[in-house]
Amino acid sequence: AARAVSAMGMKRKNNEGDYGNKTDAELDEVLFTKLRLREAHGDGSGSRFITDGEYATPLTMWLKSHPKDSMLVLNNEKLSRVQTWKRIFRHLGLVVPSNSRIREMIEATNAAYRSLQTEKYEQSQTQPYKASDWLMEMLRRHYEPYNQQLWKLLGSPQWW
Repeated sequence: AARAVSAMGMKRKNNEGDYGNKTDAELDEVLFTKLRLREAHGDGSGSRFITDGEYATPLTMWLKSHPKDSMLVLNNEKLSRVQTWKRIFRHLGLVVPSNSRIREMIEATNAAYRSLQTEKYEQSQTQPYKASDWLMEMLRRHYEPYNQQLWKLLGSPQWW
């Protein structure tokens, strides 16, 4: 659900199309319409706002031509954790930096990102998009079967 909302928010922030001029309620309606199109047609209709969060489909295609151990699936929200970065470095076969060095990299990256985002919002004269509770619940219900497929594909209990 967060993936779809984030994509909509980026469109607003970057003033793509007329998204920069829409209220949160209007963006809710746009995303709701895309969700309904996707559910009605089941074939990718409704745009990538919705289908990009259906992770099992592209990962299934990846696994048809690559071994499972070539893939590392991460939760974006965990990228501020040292343990996550240790997993990434190990997966890539790189030397794992010290915890303090990883924390420094995370803090520097987060500071640079916050600064860039502040600048973009000031330039676009918009506010971050906050989807309504009713829409978030609809999106969560939509993604639930896709998430179950993902966990089954990964052979892992749900960790986000």
